[in-house]
Amino acid sequence: MGDFETTLPETKEKFAVIFSGGDKKRKGVAFITRGRLRDSVKNYDNVSDRIIQIRLKTAPVEMNIIQVYAPTSDAELEVIDKFYEDIEKAVKSSKRFQDCLIIMGDLNGKVSEIKDDDVVGPFGLGQRNEQGQRIVECSRNHNLIVANTWFQTKKNNRHTWTAPDGKTRNQIDYILIDKSYRNGVRNCKARQDADCGSDHNPVLAYINIKLQKINNNRSTGMASQWNTELLKYDNIQQQFKELTNAKVKNTTDVDEPEEL
Repeated sequence: MGDFETTLPETKEKFAVIFSGGDKKRKGVAFITRGRLRDSVKNYDNVSDRIIQIRLKTAPVEMNIIQVYAPTSDAELEVIDKFYEDIEKAVKSSKRFQDCLIIMGDLNGKVSEIKDDDVVGPFGLGQRNEQGQRIVECSRNHNLIVANTWFQTKKNNRHTWTAPDGKTRNQIDYILIDKSYRNGVRNCKARQDADCGSDHNPVLAYINIKLQKINNNRSTGMASQWNTELLKYDNIQQQFKELTNAKVKNTTDVDEPEEL
């Protein structure tokens, strides 16, 4: 668990690798950042050998990204429960108001190709299994959408994993994005043409987050600081009167100018 810098062969471009994993080569998760993104990392947390969390300083809101590698359906129920409990703890310990929360990675479940409220879109793949139901429940609990099921693609281009037989193909990798910022998600899909030496296809999301302008009194800078609801209490009213009178007295008690 830790981080290090590296470069691609035959290039001078530097990358920062932040990783979390054990000694065995069956688990482990990581982020790879470069350029300006590398300099925007505020902090990270190695939650477990299946979960890593990173916070990026972005505008107008910060991004809280959790990368995961879920147990397979063959794992013991206690292991699966522990995985989702760790996600829950990671979100609660770091989520801030107006953060853009993203949970992404190999979630080892099928959410299906049937639209489910505003969580799962109509461009999934296959039939939902138990692990897929856990993904949907996690998304609902944290106000997330399964982003790569909302963008239209041909059915034969939706799979993210190919089994060793070369024939079985499933959609088990997802990017779950804060529902509050869904209008900022321009596209999210699997890339079948990526040559990355894996039985998984990478899932890409193009995100452009924008917030509506908040109208306030910028000339004084005071409008957002006053909570007038407190004035319904008699003791607060009295304190306000005394403080206001004192301020007015200080500004009016000015000494006469000296004669020159």
